[in-house]
Amino acid sequence: MKSNRTVSKIISDQISILLDYILEYQEVLKMNSKRNDRIGIIISILNRIIRNIRAVLFLSVESAKKDDSIFMKLPIGILIRNCLMDGILAMHIANNNDQVCKNLMALSNRNYLNALFEEFEVYRDKLGDDFEEVTSEHLYTMAIEDTYLNELQWNEGNAKIEPLNERNIWKAINIRDIYEGCKKTDIDLKNIKNSLCNNNKTRECVKNLYAYYKYFSQYEHFSQRGDGDSLADFGYDNIRFEKAIMHLEECIKYLIEIIVYESCS
Repeated sequence: MKSNRTVSKIISDQISILLDYILEYQEVLKMNSKRNDRIGIIISILNRIIRNIRAVLFLSVESAKKDDSIFMKLPIGILIRNCLMDGILAMHIANNNDQVCKNLMALSNRNYLNALFEEFEVYRDKLGDDFEEVTSEHLYTMAIEDTYLNELQWNEGNAKIEPLNERNIWKAINIRDIYEGCKKTDIDLKNIKNSLCNNNKTRECVKNLYAYYKYFSQYEHFSQRGDGDSLADFGYDNIRFEKAIMHLEECIKYLIEIIVYESCS
């Protein structure tokens, strides 16, 4: 069984090499970030993956300093899961046309905004004690209006503005108004994975990404059997962390290949 320190060191070494590889293409990414909607969104998602794996690098370096730093395992697993999700989404966008890309991102934005209406308590708690609850409600509502006005519609059921109810004057736009034939399942990760599995070039990579995504999704729940158990030692986990990073690396190289190819065409 490998120790926490050994596994953490392997993860940090792998990510350092992967970041060095990406660094070689930073000018290509920068020059093509506004080439067209599809490539621009792929690069945006890729940048989000980079930020997350840098966070994994930091946590794994700290975890490698001692054998008993198991508390680092949960955030490492969740961050890797986010990278895997983004990788699958970016691969899907890379294999579709601009209109599909626009539709997908419009639906994604709508779903994200819809989730924000459930997150006020998290925002309020992060503000601390300096703001009254009514003030924090007003700030939250203004932030949503300023950032997502085109994604909002009037919530007729809450026409009267009341303290601690202000954000409910808005709701996310009706899903039928996003694009013709729009369905919530269009952005379902399993459906996206199944679509990519029809492509010989992406089948094996996306199957592996999805399998590890499902595994790390269990990290939010304790399991006596060690299935996605964030409380168990790294070496007692049912998977090898370094394999997850290898598949993520394969995905990133595929995306960069797409960007480089289109930049030359």
